[in-house]
Amino acid sequence: MTRKDFLKTAGAAAMTAYLAESPAMAQSTKAPIRLSASLYCYNGDFLAGTMDLEACLADLSDMGAEGVEILPEAHVAGFPNPSEEWVRQWFLWLEKYKLKPSAYDGFVDTKLYKNRALTVQEMAGQMIRDIKLANRLGYKVYRGQGSSWPDCLGPADSVWGKAGITQFDLYDRVMEVAEKHDVRIGEEIHVPALLKSKWMDQTLNYIQKTGTKYLGFVPDMSIFLRRPQPGRRTEDLIAQGYRKDILEYVNQAHEDNVPSARAMEEVRKMGGSEAELRLASGSGFYHMMYRKAEQNEPKDLLPLLPYIFHSHAKFYEVLEDTSNESSIPYNEIIPVLARGGYDKYLSSEYEGDRSPTQASQQIRKQHVMMRRMWNAA
Repeated sequence: MTRKDFLKTAGAAAMTAYLAESPAMAQSTKAPIRLSASLYCYNGDFLAGTMDLEACLADLSDMGAEGVEILPEAHVAGFPNPSEEWVRQWFLWLEKYKLKPSAYDGFVDTKLYKNRALTVQEMAGQMIRDIKLANRLGYKVYRGQGSSWPDCLGPADSVWGKAGITQFDLYDRVMEVAEKHDVRIGEEIHVPALLKSKWMDQTLNYIQKTGTKYLGFVPDMSIFLRRPQPGRRTEDLIAQGYRKDILEYVNQAHEDNVPSARAMEEVRKMGGSEAELRLASGSGFYHMMYRKAEQNEPKDLLPLLPYIFHSHAKFYEVLEDTSNESSIPYNEIIPVLARGGYDKYLSSEYEGDRSPTQASQQIRKQHVMMRRMWNAA
């Protein structure tokens, strides 16, 4: 979707209002907002064949984005060893569309082999490979696995757990390479992680103990979810055929901190379907929502700002008037970042309707929303 097409939609009024406000932004003493988008947003278009890599870059440029975040396995031809010709083309595209590399999304495939676990050196090798490629493609930030590390490495009785292996053993092997190639590892903080948690404390302790400037965080704004995304809300699920009594039980069980295994057993006794059982499982409400007693608060980002290298502006659906996001309180998050002196990228990560053109339209609306909120902060 081009800028011209977008201005014909319901977002046109919001865009006009933003432009009317924009002169005030130039007088602000806060850092200017830096907007990027992850190419992950365009998965629907990639799969449908309606857009290729260059088309996505052109679309980001057209909407006024400054940066682009990449998933190398999906977007780099010949990954992990792209040709010199492809790399030259990549930089030509960045120059043509006036985009800057914002973050390289790294991934350690801990389940690479069916018959054995990876060694620490093998996992570190994957990170080192990606750090070097990130540098080759112009990226200064490597988005790591972050708060999912404990799950990736398994529980205490896993191979890694029994050996006492954690992500910190990997850091000891990769930090020198990260520093040499000037690529900072930003570990993602993603729902259902808590900003006040053992994992956060351990990571901060490692950073402070080693004095490294090459390990920090990438908060994903899903950590501030206040209600399920469209399609997972109570009214949506009832319309899809889920039973109201089961939904009410699952919601209350979640608030009461009932273990998911026990909640699933209760739903089974209630005659719940397989879909309703999944709702009570770790991948249902237990994964996507926080109990009210332990919700993350945007202000809790302030002491972390020196360690934040990049941010994922996760979203599912921007309201039609662009006043907010339907599940995540950006009206609370953006002022905290703006007033706190945040000067890194806010990178859109859309996880809504995957139909072709939807990503383009929604990213445009989110950028209008975030610019206005930043301006008003």
